[in-house]
Amino acid sequence: MEASSSRVEYIVWDARHVLEGQGRASSSSEPSPSPSPSPSRRDLERAVNTFIDGVSGEASYVWQCGSPLRVSLNRRGSLRFGVNMDDEWYVVYLLRRVSEAFDVAVQVWDEDGEFLLIEAAYSLPGWLEPAVAANRVWVYRGAVHCLPREKNGGIDVSSAEGALKSLVVHAAAAKACGAGIEACVARRVAGYPGLAKETMMRATACLPRRVAVALTRDPQLVGRMVAAYVESSGKGRASAARRVAEGAGGAGGAEGLVPMIVVFNRLLYGQVM
Repeated sequence: MEASSSRVEYIVWDARHVLEGQGRASSSSEPSPSPSPSPSRRDLERAVNTFIDGVSGEASYVWQCGSPLRVSLNRRGSLRFGVNMDDEWYVVYLLRRVSEAFDVAVQVWDEDGEFLLIEAAYSLPGWLEPAVAANRVWVYRGAVHCLPREKNGGIDVSSAEGALKSLVVHAAAAKACGAGIEACVARRVAGYPGLAKETMMRATACLPRRVAVALTRDPQLVGRMVAAYVESSGKGRASAARRVAEGAGGAGGAEGLVPMIVVFNRLLYGQVM
């Protein structure tokens, strides 16, 4: 698989119906006040994406391939990160935050499979092998959970939906089973959110006016622009440089050059320097 196609995949499951079926934490026999109506799935999805934008926006985070993390509840999503592993682990960090802030549970993997298990290879239960790992590893309530081996048929990992219900019902056991994995993953993302800011680089560039306007409107375009530059031939780069130099003569016009501060991630910055 080419590095440029490397991607992290995920499903963010709406767990509210399972939680409601379990009565949440209402173990008391006393009548509880009528609950306020739950937001629709669309509203919850919008709230999740707004939350992600807020966290990543605080860091002015620039994604390697120009597409920010987006969630559609109960549907598979993916984010292409090329060779930038920072993006993959930032996705893990953001999904952990989402699972902590909302009634959702998350599955996440990449082309290597359950990469959270790979990260925690020396901390796995002896029985947890790839052949039995399907639908067992979740990010829930801000931490990695792992559904333990079935006991008296109480845990169902035959489908994601069955595993989600088992996760909610047996959350304490799943958290205990996943403690070793969680410790490794927590160490891996321990630097965030500060690390997200630290890995952003800023440089002043003189750009054609239309390019500067486009980047001002959508800073994520820098990833695609750098990719186009890196993948172009030497002749193509020389031609682009010549056009930029010609544009400098009309700095007051629509195609003149204007200085602006461009935000890169550290890999993109290295690719253009």
